[in-house]
Amino acid sequence: MEPATSSGIASPVRGRGGPLLSKIRSNDVHGMAEGRSPGERAMCGYPRALLARPDSPGGGGGGAPGVAARFACGSCQGLLRDAVQTHCGHRFCKPCIARLITQNVNPLCPLCQDENAVTTESVLLLNSFFPDAALRREMGVLPVRCVSEGCEWRGRLLEYDAHVERCDWVLVPCLLAGCALLLPRAELHRHVAQECSVRPVPCAACAQLLPYRQLQKHQLHCRSRRTRECKLCGQKSIPEDKWQHHEERRCMKNRDTCPYSPLGCLYRGHGESLHNHDKNSVEVHLAIVYDAFKKTFEQLIKGHADNIKHPHKPTLDEAQCCLSKTRNNAQQQMQESLACSHTGRLAADELLKELQSLEARAEALKNESNASLCLSPSSLLSVRNVRTMRGGEGFEKGASARLVAAEAQLATMDRRVEEVAKRVERDVRVSEASTRQGNIDRDETARLQNKMARVEHSDQETERSILGLTRRLAELENTAYNGMFLWKIKHVINRLREAGNGAERPPQIDSPAFFTTRYGYRLRLRLCRSGEHVSAYAMLGPGPYDATLAWPYQLKTTISIQIPAQRRSKKVSLNINPSTQPSNPSFVHPSGGWNPPFGEVGFLQFSRMRDYVTSDGEECLFLKAEVEDT
Repeated sequence: MEPATSSGIASPVRGRGGPLLSKIRSNDVHGMAEGRSPGERAMCGYPRALLARPDSPGGGGGGAPGVAARFACGSCQGLLRDAVQTHCGHRFCKPCIARLITQNVNPLCPLCQDENAVTTESVLLLNSFFPDAALRREMGVLPVRCVSEGCEWRGRLLEYDAHVERCDWVLVPCLLAGCALLLPRAELHRHVAQECSVRPVPCAACAQLLPYRQLQKHQLHCRSRRTRECKLCGQKSIPEDKWQHHEERRCMKNRDTCPYSPLGCLYRGHGESLHNHDKNSVEVHLAIVYDAFKKTFEQLIKGHADNIKHPHKPTLDEAQCCLSKTRNNAQQQMQESLACSHTGRLAADELLKELQSLEARAEALKNESNASLCLSPSSLLSVRNVRTMRGGEGFEKGASARLVAAEAQLATMDRRVEEVAKRVERDVRVSEASTRQGNIDRDETARLQNKMARVEHSDQETERSILGLTRRLAELENTAYNGMFLWKIKHVINRLREAGNGAERPPQIDSPAFFTTRYGYRLRLRLCRSGEHVSAYAMLGPGPYDATLAWPYQLKTTISIQIPAQRRSKKVSLNINPSTQPSNPSFVHPSGGWNPPFGEVGFLQFSRMRDYVTSDGEECLFLKAEVEDT
């Protein structure tokens, strides 16, 4: 049943239509016209030049003017693409009518406005149009030609989109961002690889990728092309981008000394390597500090003894000053180098306390020495006499005892330094063991995570396989192989009503596939809503034994409604004889998917559907298909 055209609509509304129509007419007329202006009416349909003239095989498209006008979109005036029909009877491309609805506040049919025949049916809503399947089938077999200059392809309209996807003469934009050139598809690869001004090319000096049009400017300032000469080692032709690496790592003349070099450390290196040396040589630096302190203290003791024998030599003052300087340097440097080790820091604090104690002892010895130096010769003689009278050698014995005590204290400090070194070494070993164990744990965790991911992937593959087998089993259980198929459709009225109201569900209901014989044609049924009618179709699909069958399809097919026992409705059936339409694309061999459906648009009025469904709560419709095997 062909939908009503514009000639069959009611006359323009005169004094009726209610507040809705009054509101629409009160809107700005220019706002509605913008939906049809040249800027707004972009070409969504096919160009009219597609229609090939039968009398001009080499070109001259355009077809008969009447044919082009019949299949023209009411908005873009091109040939209809995905033709839809509105309630007012006009036809549009599906993208065109969607744009009209979304870009206007109160969208009206532009053809109704041109004809001055605006009615309530002229209001365009998302549910006010439906696919025009009959016109789509009729347009699908129209002879067309490719409109690209140089292409000689000719075929049917339903094949045109597939041809455009692979046509070498179609103008396509350049694939690279920043290039707006349109050129034939056959020249696209050469343009991108050899001619495009924004194609990425590498710099011969630094290998950086950049657009071709920027290459010459880049080469003028490329750091890899400029070289420098090292003033320290004399090396020439060092690229500027590698100068920092040479200066910090490779230059043999550019070295810094260790902070402990005044105490005897001979290491020289750069900033990073010097920092690593300072961090990893705590034990060595402690030993150096200890040796320096020991030498200083020995000089102090020796100087004190010399002062007793030779009062004119100020050795004790110099030794005390050196000891104080050594203690200050050792304190500052050990605090910096031992900051990373808690044990080493504690040991260093203890050692510094011992240094301070010895410095105090040195101060006391200095005071005693100064007191002795201040005596006059007669006083010294008196002292010697007193010392002789009181035992003679008592003073020397006291000094010897203090020297023995100092040596014992030095031995104790030596043992403490060794203990600190051992504790630091033990802490380093524990830290390295913890690091190794952490690496092992991290590798084991990564291995377990990878194994878990593989198990999850395997579970997903198993679930997909089970789901596919379940669908396959259900399909086999519902498949008929005798040319007769009875399709039970539950809740058919609600499903078709939702499709007619513009719901998100598909506008058609498809049945499971069935076969005319065990090795015959594969078909399925389709039921869909077409305005106020219900359409019934059959469709041919690819089967496993199509190569052994005769094409096009020639078997008579009958679609009918199986009336429930409790109903007394009039029988509704549709007889289809494919032999009368040998060129219909619905009966050719399916090449990629299901063929276009064949059947009747106005199979049954939607208002009569309740007379053919079951009276229980499921409202089932039984649609029967019979194929006559001739």
